[in-house]
Amino acid sequence: MAPLLIAGWFIGTFIAKVADLGILYVKNQYEYRDVKGKLKKLEKNLRKIQAALFEVDKRRITNPGLEEWLWDLKDSVYAAEDVIDGFEYNLLEDIAKGKNQLIFEEQSKDRAKIKNKFIHTLKLLAFCDKDLNQLDDAIKKFSELVDELGKLLKVVELNVATNKKDDAEIPNWRRTTSPIKPRPPRGRDEEVTELKNLLNTGNNLNPDSNNFSLVSIVGPGGIGKTELARLVYNDESLKFDIKAWVCVCNNFDILKLTDLHSISNLDEIQKILSECLKDKRVLVVLDDVWEESVAIWENLCSAFRSGHKGCRIIVTTQLESVAKMMGTRDIVNLDGLDDTVNWELLKDCSLSDQKHAEHRRLERIGWEISQKLGGSPLAAVTVGRALKYDLKEEHWRRILHKKIYEIEEKEGDIVSVLRLSYEQLPAYLKQCYISCSLFPKNHSFERDDLLQMWMALGFVQANDKHDRMEDIGQDLINELSSRSFFVNAKRKEDKFVIHAVLHELADCISDGEYFRLDDEYEGNQPIRIPDKARHIYVTADNLVMFSKILCKKDNVRSLIVAGDLSHGIPKSDFVDSLKEVLDSLKCLRLLILSVLGSGLPKAIGGLKHLRYLEIPGDVITEWPESFFNLYHLQWVNLKMCSKNLLLPEKMNRLIRLR
Repeated sequence: MAPLLIAGWFIGTFIAKVADLGILYVKNQYEYRDVKGKLKKLEKNLRKIQAALFEVDKRRITNPGLEEWLWDLKDSVYAAEDVIDGFEYNLLEDIAKGKNQLIFEEQSKDRAKIKNKFIHTLKLLAFCDKDLNQLDDAIKKFSELVDELGKLLKVVELNVATNKKDDAEIPNWRRTTSPIKPRPPRGRDEEVTELKNLLNTGNNLNPDSNNFSLVSIVGPGGIGKTELARLVYNDESLKFDIKAWVCVCNNFDILKLTDLHSISNLDEIQKILSECLKDKRVLVVLDDVWEESVAIWENLCSAFRSGHKGCRIIVTTQLESVAKMMGTRDIVNLDGLDDTVNWELLKDCSLSDQKHAEHRRLERIGWEISQKLGGSPLAAVTVGRALKYDLKEEHWRRILHKKIYEIEEKEGDIVSVLRLSYEQLPAYLKQCYISCSLFPKNHSFERDDLLQMWMALGFVQANDKHDRMEDIGQDLINELSSRSFFVNAKRKEDKFVIHAVLHELADCISDGEYFRLDDEYEGNQPIRIPDKARHIYVTADNLVMFSKILCKKDNVRSLIVAGDLSHGIPKSDFVDSLKEVLDSLKCLRLLILSVLGSGLPKAIGGLKHLRYLEIPGDVITEWPESFFNLYHLQWVNLKMCSKNLLLPEKMNRLIRLR
C-alpha cells in the first residue's frame, strides 16, 4: 500500500503560527529593507497555500508531485519557524538578563499595558543582518512554493476557490456486509450474553421515549463490533416482529434509508414510518455510526416512539461520544480478543485446509504474527488470507517482519477500515495521534508527559486567551480516548496505550517523519534514516552505534534516547556520542534521555529552541552554566529524582518554565 498523503491541515497550523509570530516580533520594528512589504506578500502567499491545502485534503489527492511539494512546504515552514524562534530567543535573553524588566513588572495587573510596553520595546530592538537575511530567504522560498504549486494544480485541474464549491461528498470507504449468515462467536461469549440481556430487559429505555431502548457497541475499527451485532441479530431466540439492518457510515440519508425518494417532506416520512412500526416489536441495527449522522438520527426518533415498548436499537460506533449523543444508557465496550483466540482465528484463515502436523514451523511463526495484531479479529483475517496465499516458511517470515499496512488486501481490509477512523478525526487531533507512533508499540503513556510533549511541539493551540493550554491538551487526550484510539494500559489505570493496529496506521501515515531506531536494529545491519525524519526514537546502544548517521540529521525536532546501556558499551562512549549528537541537532524542541553517562552535558546549552527536557534526576549533581541559556524551555521532567536535589537560583532566568 502506498503511503497515505500527509494532510494539508498540519501545514496550515504551522503557517498560522509562523504568521502570528512574524507579525508580533518583526512587523512593528523594521522600517528598512521593505520588511513590512515582504511580510504582506508572505501573508498573501500563505492564504493561497492554505486554500490549496484545504482542497488537497478534502479531495484526498494523491498526486506524487503534490505529495513531494507538501513535504517541501513542511520543511520550509519548519525553517521559517526556526527563524522566528530565533527572534523570540533574543528577546527572552534580554528579558532574562534584566534589560527589559519593565515589560514584566510583577506589580502590574493590566495585561494590555504589559503588551503595549512589550511592543514598544520591540520597536527599539535591533537584530543583526543575519536574522533579516534568514527571514528574506524564508519569504523567498514561500514565493517559489506558491509558483510551483500553481503549476502542479494546473496538472491535476484542482480548483482552489474554496468559497465557490460545496463540500465534496465524503467517499464511502467501507460498507458493512448484510447480516445473512451468523458466524460462531470467537471469544465474545460474555459480550453476546450481556447484549442479549440488555435487549431482553426494559430498564435501558431511551430517556426521551417510553417505547424503545438503545444499546451501543463501542470500540476501535476492526475490533468486531459489526460481528457481535450480527451474532445477536441472527439469534432466533430473540423474538421481534420486524428486523432491519442499516449500514450508516458517513452518508446517512433518510431518503436513501427509507427508499422514499419521491417524498421530500420529513414530516411525511416520519408519519409513514410511524404507521409501519405501530404496535410492533422492532429490532434495528444502525451499523457504523459517526457524528455526522446523529442529527439525522434524531429526526427518526418520533417514528420509533410509535412502536411497541419492546423496540430495541443496536448502535455500533467507534465514538463513545456518539453513543452518548444518541441517548444510550448501556454501552458494550469491545477490547481486543484474547491472544489465543485471535491466533485460532488467524490459523483458521491460513491453515484451515491443511494438515497442521505438516506445518509445525508455520504454526510457530503464525503464533508470533498473531501477537502483533493487538487482538484485532479483522487484522487476523487480513493477515491470515495473506499467509494462506503461500505456505512456504520464507513467505511467512516475510509477513512476520512486515507492517500490517504493507500487506496487500482488497477494499474492506483492516487498513481501509482504520484509515476511515483517521479521516474522521478533527484536524487538531490528527497530528497528536500520529506523534504517538514515535514510541514503540504497546508503550504506556503517562497523561501529563504526553500532554507536555504535545505542547512543546506546538500541537496544542489556544483559541481564546483565557484558555489554559493544559486544559486544552487534556481535552485532546479525552477525545482520542472517546474515539477508541487510546485504551487503559493493563493493570495501569493511570496510563494508556494505543491499540497495536492503530499504532501501525500512525506509522503508515507518518511516512518516516517519526522514526524509531530501536531494538529491531542491530549493529551489523545497514541503516538509513529517512530524509523526512524530524522526530527520532533511538535506544542508548544504537545512539552509540549510529551517532555519525544521527549527526547528519541536523533538522530533527525531537530526540528520545531510551533504555539502558548494554554491559559491553563503555559509558564514556555513550557520553562522547551524546555530546556529538547534541552539538549537531540544534533544532531540537523535545529531548528525552533515559540514561546519562555522567551529569548533564554542557552541549545542551546550545539547544536554544528546546521546550521539553526529560532526564534521570538521580545522576544530576550540578547544572552546567550553559543550561541557564535555554530561554525557551518550558518543562524539565526529572525522573527518579532525589527529594534532596536542590535547584539553583539561576533557574529563575528560565522565564518560560511552567
